[in-house]
Amino acid sequence: MSEGERYQVSSVKLAGDFSISEEELDKLVLVKAGDAFSRGRLNDTTKAIGERLGKEGYAFANVNAAPEIDKEKHQVAFTIFIDPGKRVYVRRINVTGNTRTRDEVIRRELRQMEGGWYDAERVTLSKTRLDRLGYFESTTTETPAVPGTADQVDVNVNVVEKPTGNLMAGAGYSSTEGLVLSASISQNNFLGSGNNVAVAGANAVALGNGASAGFDNSVAVGNGATVTTFDHFQARGAFVPSPSGLGFVMW
Repeated sequence: MSEGERYQVSSVKLAGDFSISEEELDKLVLVKAGDAFSRGRLNDTTKAIGERLGKEGYAFANVNAAPEIDKEKHQVAFTIFIDPGKRVYVRRINVTGNTRTRDEVIRRELRQMEGGWYDAERVTLSKTRLDRLGYFESTTTETPAVPGTADQVDVNVNVVEKPTGNLMAGAGYSSTEGLVLSASISQNNFLGSGNNVAVAGANAVALGNGASAGFDNSVAVGNGATVTTFDHFQARGAFVPSPSGLGFVMW
């Protein structure tokens, strides 16, 4: 097997309708004059330019590199042709596959907005935020063109639900409390609301019973921030106030 002669890049230039500044595009070009030719770096360059145009709403931009080969000098010059196409906006966001999770729980994680310019980076961020919820086996996003139009796409979000409940039980022995039994049950995404609920209990046969319960409600706000409330109560033998709740347990 022969790899052939190694070629050197003699020049790289941009051509076409840039839509954004040439200076900014130049920063995305990873293939430089004097470098040994690398198809991987050339592909990364065209991909980066396409993604940058996608951030400005050009969902169907075409970026292609045309080579001019000098076989005698073993050099190659590239002209990167850029055709952004029409700027595209999102007509509708469709959510499917959420057999348990409420529609609004999913939509509040989406950074791309209906009626706004298409932004590839925001679509990717929306998928990342949905993955981080932990409610789904998988999530996918697609951006098909709207039939009969040249400047509209829909964003199709599909999720596959996964079990989010957890039941645990245990037993142990203590020289001071005797046999200790414990159990807990938790449910993330309770009733598809995006809220997390957990209840735990313990029974020490020698000394008495204890129980606790909590409610955890986390709501996404802005760019990744959350507001969380947590109520907890515990008592022995009587009603006793706690910072944010009230509990009662019989001995």
